[in-house]
Amino acid sequence: MRSAPYTTVPGMIRPTHFRTLRIVLLALGIPLALGAGGLAYLRSQARTPGQEVHAATDWLPTPKVAYAPEPPPEPPPTPLVEDPMAKRWAALQAQLAQMHNDIATLKNRPQPSAAATPPPTPKAPPKKHAGMLYISHEPKDAPPKNGSTPTYTLAPGATKIACHVETVVDSDAGETFTAKTTTPVYDTATGKHLLVPQNSTILGKYAAEGLLYGNERLPTMSLSLTLPNGHSVELSHSPVTNGVGTSGLASTVNQHYGRLLGAVLITGVLRGGTMAMQGTAPLLGVPGQLSAGLVQTGAQTIHQQQSRALDTRPTIMVNAGEPCHVILLKPLTLEEQV
Repeated sequence: MRSAPYTTVPGMIRPTHFRTLRIVLLALGIPLALGAGGLAYLRSQARTPGQEVHAATDWLPTPKVAYAPEPPPEPPPTPLVEDPMAKRWAALQAQLAQMHNDIATLKNRPQPSAAATPPPTPKAPPKKHAGMLYISHEPKDAPPKNGSTPTYTLAPGATKIACHVETVVDSDAGETFTAKTTTPVYDTATGKHLLVPQNSTILGKYAAEGLLYGNERLPTMSLSLTLPNGHSVELSHSPVTNGVGTSGLASTVNQHYGRLLGAVLITGVLRGGTMAMQGTAPLLGVPGQLSAGLVQTGAQTIHQQQSRALDTRPTIMVNAGEPCHVILLKPLTLEEQV
């Protein structure tokens, strides 16, 4: 029996359409099922042990939790600052307490008996000798006060420091010289204490600018005395004499007689020549007058130079080793030298 032929109606779904739809659904369902299974497997592997599996609620979104800001950190504790006034007040209180304790200790200390202390012995006044030139107001042999070194005095006038010139003295150059003491000098009162050892250095000065023609001694004075230990004292321009006590020093004196004689001769010749030229100049005419003028000018110039030669000061030399003495003008207080 043959089936009736299939009549195609426009807009009608054909059987081929159902077959095609089944194939498309099958092709889409298999990959979706495989993907869902793989996703479930991965979620199961990502859970930590002990975490409950809620298959029915895994798909729900995670509820939102309100954000709570962290509280600010607490500030570090502020270090305690000591009050300087309080510290100073505490130190004053401690000192005051220590003073009270010391006063209490002194009050409780037993007092020595009055009979145990011997009365002080009065000191005898120093003896004075009318025959001495200089007498000190204090005894020189008294023990030093407050541990200081005792000092002794060299009296002015009565003390002469023997010395000899160390450096050569020339009145035409310089103004200072040095001398060395030749004998030790002891104190004036007792003569037992050495005050100026031998070979001490004396610094002296001489005044050459005050010399005049005819002077034969060079005025000298002392400035300071330097001891071997380096201590120096002023001598207040005490005079320096020669070995026999005459003021000033001199070894050789040059009065420059040759210079004076030459100045006199040159001055006389020029003056005579000038007068002669003035007398003969009118007779010689113009050349004579010119010559007279030249001679007169030259004579005046040379006369000015020779006038200084006529005012020549003497040259006084003092050789090294010349004996001398220093006479003190003021008291000299020194410590005893060892």
